[in-house]
Amino acid sequence: MKAISGIGIAVHNLGTALALLAGRRGRASRVVLSHGVVFVLLCLLLAGESLVAFLNFYPAVVFSIWGVHSFAFIVCALMVAAGALVYFARAQWRFERVLTIWVSGLVCILLPATLLTILLWRSDRAEEFVSAVSIIAIALNVLLIYRIARIELHLQVKRAVTAAVFTCLFFGAITSLAPRTSIWVYDWSVEYDQYVAPVSLNTEDVYYRQTALLAQATDSVAAGINGKKELYFLGFGGESDNVFKNEILTARSIVDEKLGTQGRSAVLINNVDTAGQYPLASVHNLREMLNRIEQKMNTEEDVLLLFLSSHGSPDHTLSVELDNLDLNQLHAENLASIVNASEIKWRVIVVSACYSGGFIEPLKNDHTVVITAARYDRTSFGCASENEFTYFGDAYFNQAIQSGLSLLESYDEAKLLVQKKEQKESLTPSEPQIFIGTQVHNYMDDFNHFINLSEVE
Repeated sequence: MKAISGIGIAVHNLGTALALLAGRRGRASRVVLSHGVVFVLLCLLLAGESLVAFLNFYPAVVFSIWGVHSFAFIVCALMVAAGALVYFARAQWRFERVLTIWVSGLVCILLPATLLTILLWRSDRAEEFVSAVSIIAIALNVLLIYRIARIELHLQVKRAVTAAVFTCLFFGAITSLAPRTSIWVYDWSVEYDQYVAPVSLNTEDVYYRQTALLAQATDSVAAGINGKKELYFLGFGGESDNVFKNEILTARSIVDEKLGTQGRSAVLINNVDTAGQYPLASVHNLREMLNRIEQKMNTEEDVLLLFLSSHGSPDHTLSVELDNLDLNQLHAENLASIVNASEIKWRVIVVSACYSGGFIEPLKNDHTVVITAARYDRTSFGCASENEFTYFGDAYFNQAIQSGLSLLESYDEAKLLVQKKEQKESLTPSEPQIFIGTQVHNYMDDFNHFINLSEVE
């Protein structure tokens, strides 16, 4: 046996695992124990999974180190589950044999499943076929563990069934603790490379038009009614990509309808198509518009919903761009300075951008809610120009708030929706964040008309 090469041992163990799946007792004792062979088999599993992901995203595919971390976590979970199985059977000395057989069996199950997935990929019913293949693979895995429990660990039928179900559930519970991604993910830079810059604007005309546009936007915002707690909305679309214009305008429409801000909402947008309709989303206009809305609000009782959507950078800066205009970028500390300079006490600030979690620390206080689309060191997704929404904007406004949830409830729902979408597309998790000021819950309990709106007057 020593003369058999590593590949030969691997093939031998694969045959042993197949025999075990078929219920042949005699072959189980022939498994060859080798750490190197287990490593080779694990590499085969990684290669099969990676091939599916690569073909899914090709040619817009890029390597992700998070996929290696994810697979390593799966391997650790596999070892822990195998340990739990032999402990259940009180046969800890058989751990290495059980792990070797299990890994060999998984290769026998998953490599054919991978091949079928590739063959069915372009079918009109690909999603149904792939789901069926996945279910069959899971069922075969349960059968494999049952065979290991019966033949290798010599458990009675009832205990073997229990061991198989317990091991699978235990393995599934462990793997659910970490987000799943592949080493090959979608390359979003392809979409940016395809972006075509708009026709240049007349810089002087745009700048001189701002005074009138700000006045027009201010006139559309009604003054607050004393003694009545009301919500105001201000949207800021910092980049000229159409997705940010679409997101801000649709979010405004949804909030107007679902949270009753009709007549108390305004937007600042950087887009060639709307340059003559809405004020620019510039740092100056943001400060000016907040001051004007402050004059309309009852600042001690009304609440401002400020929604900002743009590209974000690792140094926690929102991109503020429109064609050839020379506009200042919006840093997290600068935004905090602008907001804190106003007398608006109660604020819900939503930032949809990459690395937006870095805005929480400068903006947070006892009377503020800060919601961000990503962790301080993570990117968010969906900002291609042709999209209607970013992933988080779609989940938060177009799905959660649209369904009738409150602003805080919508965050919880949006986070789940984004996680599911990212997992489905094998993306590095963006991990949306929220900060809730200590005084917010006490105030919002008396402010159901705003925070948990069931009717729009």
